[in-house]
Amino acid sequence: MGISMKSFVRIAAALAFAFGVLPANAADVPVQYKAAPVFNWTGFYGGVHAGYVSAETDGIASLGLGLSEANPRGGFFGLTAGYNWQVSRNWIVGLEADISTGNISDSFLFGLANTETKMFGTFRARAGYNFGRSMLYVTGGLAWADTEATLLILTDKQMLVGWTLGAGYEWAISPSWSAKLEYLYTDLGNENYFAGLIPGGVSVGANSHTYKFGVNYRFGL
Repeated sequence: MGISMKSFVRIAAALAFAFGVLPANAADVPVQYKAAPVFNWTGFYGGVHAGYVSAETDGIASLGLGLSEANPRGGFFGLTAGYNWQVSRNWIVGLEADISTGNISDSFLFGLANTETKMFGTFRARAGYNFGRSMLYVTGGLAWADTEATLLILTDKQMLVGWTLGAGYEWAISPSWSAKLEYLYTDLGNENYFAGLIPGGVSVGANSHTYKFGVNYRFGL
């Protein structure tokens, strides 16, 4: 006569209890599975970051004459602040602002001209997907840069404003601390330099690729 599965489980539990392995009612205890806890990204955060910028600029004089192309590049560091809303188990949205300083520069026209950026920043929205303790996200918004152009002995400073778009990965090291890697493409449009010094001025366009590593701290935990 065959033994049913339930009887087999009871016999096995009784033997295990006899050898001190399981409690007496182990056969009647249902197996319970608990879902892994999900990290909650909601809240204010602030942090520091550092990275590298590779940019391209080109200048066109008022008569349509292409002056030259420059490739400003260099390192930077700065501060970040933002807020995340975890709108569901897996989806996070947020706002983030950052400001950076560095020396992003290049000389062109045989060293007679120079372009330099020492301060820049962004204000962006973020949308991410939560993988437990890590998040993949896309981001985009407003970008600005405080730039200076030099031609021979002439100097002109302009505030460039444009847009930025990118993506990143953020990992929760602990409930309060996280680290991230981020890439941004930025287009700062065109701005007219030396308008009061050269007839018609020089229209300069700029775009850049930014690679960033950052560490954030979440407040209120």
